[in-house]
Amino acid sequence: MGAGSVAFLVAVMLILLIYLTVKAINLIVRAFCKRPKHKALWTALISVAVSLLLTLLTRGNVIAVMLTCISVLALLLTAYIIDVYYDNLFQKPPESLVSSVLHNSWWDMGDKLVA
Repeated sequence: MGAGSVAFLVAVMLILLIYLTVKAINLIVRAFCKRPKHKALWTALISVAVSLLLTLLTRGNVIAVMLTCISVLALLLTAYIIDVYYDNLFQKPPESLVSSVLHNSWWDMGDKLVA
């Protein structure tokens, strides 16, 4: 491997890292815009802030850095779940209670006898 291929690999990895960071920030902002008062989102965000503060106060202790990474992953997962849960694509269309409970209504059977 030459120096040119290593530099190319580093550039590709840097571009990928920037792209994923922008997508993660976009996901978090989109979730906060849809549900600004959702407690799980605020809890995850406060968890990231506290663990980041702990990492800064301990000057990069390994356990604190791992806690920060786990908190960031939890925030991303929470934002993704809220984004999918409240998406209109996965919502059932409204239907009446009778049709959702009973597939065939028993009073519309006509002259048929049920044994």
